[in-house]
Amino acid sequence: MTAYVSEFEAIWSASGLRKHLRYLLIDFLGQQVAPTDQEALLLEKALCNPDEQALVLKAITGSPGWFLRFADGYIAEAMTKNEMTAKLTVPILITAFKDSPEIVTRLVVAHWTSDASNDRRIWSVLQSAPLWTETFLAIAKDVVIRSDFSGLFVDPVIATLGVSQPQMAMALLRTVLDHQLVCAIEQAALA
Repeated sequence: MTAYVSEFEAIWSASGLRKHLRYLLIDFLGQQVAPTDQEALLLEKALCNPDEQALVLKAITGSPGWFLRFADGYIAEAMTKNEMTAKLTVPILITAFKDSPEIVTRLVVAHWTSDASNDRRIWSVLQSAPLWTETFLAIAKDVVIRSDFSGLFVDPVIATLGVSQPQMAMALLRTVLDHQLVCAIEQAALA
């Protein structure tokens, strides 16, 4: 055991440690790009504590090492646990896109696409994706049709996609326009 680990664990485990110091330790650990096994054990304990879980999820945002360690466990669980933890995973997924787009896609598909209540979270992740895949286009089409997003949500994404991936932008725009046409025809039939 290194001096760092023994000292850190001594502080972490100190009885009477003030909350703000514990939170600083959590934040420090969360910033590690390549966390060690000992650091992982400490943050896992904090993740299991309801009072600290949100702090840990915020702290690990942007760390590729923590994302890879926790993606299929704690992050996946948080995506479906409740509204608050699901919201906290959005920035984690957005920042993980750069290094792990396949894992982010798999998590979104596995945990959010079947439930329309996740559509705004899905859209937040989609609009931040640096590069869209066919899978993401299919998800976006489903979300646009299912959720009736206004142009305020969809237009900026189409405009951004149009610069780097014009075919994706056109396909998404086509879906939006087709959906608007179907809705207009249905409304006209009711009038």
